[in-house]
Amino acid sequence: MKENEKKIYHIIGYSNWNSIRIYNDFESFKNQNYNELKLSIKGCGSNWTIFKNNLYCCTDTSGKKIFKINLKTNKIEIEKEINDNNGDAGQWGGYNTVIFISNPQSIYIIYQSNNGNKLVIRELNPDSLEIIKSWETDAKTKSSYGAIFMIGKVLFGIDKYNSSPTKIIYKYDLDKKQSNNINMNFQNIGGYDTSLHYCYNTGQLWTINNGKFYSYDVQL
Repeated sequence: MKENEKKIYHIIGYSNWNSIRIYNDFESFKNQNYNELKLSIKGCGSNWTIFKNNLYCCTDTSGKKIFKINLKTNKIEIEKEINDNNGDAGQWGGYNTVIFISNPQSIYIIYQSNNGNKLVIRELNPDSLEIIKSWETDAKTKSSYGAIFMIGKVLFGIDKYNSSPTKIIYKYDLDKKQSNNINMNFQNIGGYDTSLHYCYNTGQLWTINNGKFYSYDVQL
């Protein structure tokens, strides 16, 4: 579940999904009033994102290719190879070899590089998918974190996706190129947070677990 420009997008499942539910706003989401778009591809993973009415995702478990799909035309506009992705799907698995994250200004991909097994962050040109900036973190392997999310230009990693409560244990500031191991409580009420999304309109983390919506107020 993602939010972009007040619209809410929900893809059910993490394997071979091929439709997306589009809600005009949060009230529409609460009332389950949506339009469903049958996609021209089958995607995988739960860490896709939406940026300016485009869907960014992977279509297979390797994470060697990323795609941009225009939701107005329902066509693939661009596909790009990611040659240095070592294919680590992380602690949960679920085909999340590449994590797509967007904020109102930018779009990023996060994955574990086969160059020293470092967790890397790449800022993408949203039109061409070319890498315009890169960060190589000193984070542990991708599977050391239950879920990864970003607020603005700061990345966070939680300890366990399936523990309630759990901890936020890692922070990386893109502007400062600085990392910190931290120890902050995180409720994880649903007990199974594999994909967290920061909603800029509400200042909350959002997730859906087993069909139920959860939101978390954050002060980081």
